[in-house]
Amino acid sequence: MMSSQASNAPDHYGESFNAASLEEMCGYDLEIAQEVIAEYLETAPSLLAKIGGAVGSGSAPDLTLNAHSLKGSSRTIGAEAMAQICLQLEMAGKQETLSETPTLLRYALQEWDRLQPQLSAYLAKEAA
Repeated sequence: MMSSQASNAPDHYGESFNAASLEEMCGYDLEIAQEVIAEYLETAPSLLAKIGGAVGSGSAPDLTLNAHSLKGSSRTIGAEAMAQICLQLEMAGKQETLSETPTLLRYALQEWDRLQPQLSAYLAKEAA
């Protein structure tokens, strides 16, 4: 099951950032939405690094924990593509089937490269 999904490019995972989803989750409170995005921008790189370390060392428990954390925060901000990739990483860790995790990690990093500028642009737009 995972092999067919892992072969997809990151843009096949869905939308990088859904601002409407974030705004609804925050009760349409712009200040809260900005705080949530700022926190995500601060914590996501560290979680991605920990996921990378877990993939490199073959640590299924660390992969599961960190992918789960990034999946949840990604869903919170409306970053569904990142959440879907992290779900696959989390499941790989839980099932201890790590053979496709280097590819999934690459997809997560590519998705971060797509997502981060969108989040920064959202913060800049809303601050203006």
